[in-house]
Amino acid sequence: MALPHPPKIEPEMGSFNDLARKWNVRKANDALNEKSPSHIVGCTDFFNELIVLQSLTFDNRFLAARKIISDACAEYGLTDGRGNWKKDFRPLDDLPPPDYHSQVANLLARGKSIREACATVVVSNHVNAASFEAAVAQVKRIWQKEKARKVEQLGGGKNP
Repeated sequence: MALPHPPKIEPEMGSFNDLARKWNVRKANDALNEKSPSHIVGCTDFFNELIVLQSLTFDNRFLAARKIISDACAEYGLTDGRGNWKKDFRPLDDLPPPDYHSQVANLLARGKSIREACATVVVSNHVNAASFEAAVAQVKRIWQKEKARKVEQLGGGKNP
């Protein structure tokens, strides 16, 4: 399965308060979108429409798009095998977690504080938590844990 590209992190996304505002707006939008998870068109109708568009325009890009989308649907398991969209599909459940540690480390290397670096990663990765502060703390804990693990691997851990 092809993995998505990591989010592009802009080092100058704004102040901590700007980042918090962006996160809160995104969380509110996500909550609104969760209320209507159904598709607007059926799977079979969607693929048939691409054939209709090709026959109307004589443009084979619609057939190519059908093949590409069909392959992607198969790769991610989006359909149930009977021409219907899966109702309980959760695409992010099977993906590995983002590499927050490297993202935070890159921002620290650019001069960001740990707080701002974690906040930037939270907004860039759409980290979900009860609050923005909780999401920032979650990313900071992940960064600290991974940093400690790497120090331990290098033999720099505490001796018993």
